[in-house]
Amino acid sequence: MPSFDEHHLDSEEHTVAKSNFRSPRKLRAFVSRGAWRSNAQLAVGQAFSLFGIFVAGLIVARQFGPQSYGRYAAAFALSSLTVGGATVGIPTLVLRRSSEGNLDHKVLRRALWILIGFCAIALLGTAGISVLALGGLKGMYASLAAGLFFSANSISSLGQYVHAGRQNYSRAALTNVVAGFLFPVFTYTALKFHSGVDGALLAIALASAASSGIAWTRLPLLESDHESPPLKVRESISFSFLGLVNAGYGRIDTVVLSIVAGSSAAGYYAASYRLLGPFDLLGLSFGIYYFSRVSAHNTDIERWSAVRTKGVRAFIAVSFIGVAILLFITPQVIRLFYGPNFNQSIGTARILMLSVIPWSLYWLKRFDLASVHRESWAAYAVGFGLLLDFFLVLVFGRYFGPDGAAWSWVISESAMYVTLWFMCRRITENIGN
Repeated sequence: MPSFDEHHLDSEEHTVAKSNFRSPRKLRAFVSRGAWRSNAQLAVGQAFSLFGIFVAGLIVARQFGPQSYGRYAAAFALSSLTVGGATVGIPTLVLRRSSEGNLDHKVLRRALWILIGFCAIALLGTAGISVLALGGLKGMYASLAAGLFFSANSISSLGQYVHAGRQNYSRAALTNVVAGFLFPVFTYTALKFHSGVDGALLAIALASAASSGIAWTRLPLLESDHESPPLKVRESISFSFLGLVNAGYGRIDTVVLSIVAGSSAAGYYAASYRLLGPFDLLGLSFGIYYFSRVSAHNTDIERWSAVRTKGVRAFIAVSFIGVAILLFITPQVIRLFYGPNFNQSIGTARILMLSVIPWSLYWLKRFDLASVHRESWAAYAVGFGLLLDFFLVLVFGRYFGPDGAAWSWVISESAMYVTLWFMCRRITENIGN
């Protein structure tokens, strides 16, 4: 299958790639120049977006205290699992197809309608689950409000990934910058009208919907000299499954802890987990760029391996430096942002920091598998981590509260690394297949 670079060489970056990829030295130079510039754009956008969500949650925490913040966090976590997880597959599939040059306007329109259908089904499922898991109608209203946020976020991501797949990262960055600014502003306004937890969640949904218009304007030229294969629903199943188990893996601990140890314990744990936000930023921004690059070269083992090696080394180095810094300043960060009512979160946050070590070793391996059309393998690995974390939190969270949930997360992350390492040992055999 022809790569995107063979059809769209109008930018300077692609001209360099076309002429110099045969030389390993030139390839390393190309990756270095492109990587830092593109990642800076993505990192700024993701930083604004994640920090905006963080500040919005912080406003809720300071306004209502650990118990109500626990309900806010549990509803957010459940909807992240059901709606965010079920809908993230379509945008990711479009990112790969855009990188490969297999995307036109007809395929994009179909992807959008499939995504809207997935959002509607996921919202219905969220309503039913939240009534049982989060305390009746009150939990359902909060979860549906959070579900609307994740629906708007997935539609926004679909537009962003069309740009990212064609190596235009500035549009995606601008969308996230605007969203990050609107999240706390809308949340503060909603609470001024005494709208409670439900209103705070609806506020970030409206902010995401408002900013998504940026991602859907000035779309790149999607026509090519070959017909794009039609998009079928079953093509997205493996990506949707990966997104679902990944969202579940990242949020199931908060939901389970809320059930077995109460809303206050979930609130302390959620405050601790927020300190992993810088690594979420790193993983998201670097992951989008990295996946678009390895997917673009998934028919050439030399190019693919060179991008992979350099990306992994940079990612691990930055992650390890970040862990060292945050371990040292954890108490100051918790007290500064959450106040003395959340002092119990300090020890939990330090335990969670240990999980970044195995996380940094396996995070890019999932993109490696997806780039060679083996995303189902990554889904199985994340599914294993999800089940392990669920049962560990069920036991340790009940008896040891937030600290037990944190140690469960560290164990699950370590198990994920081992699983993905085994899966990726012979991954190069799939290059070009």
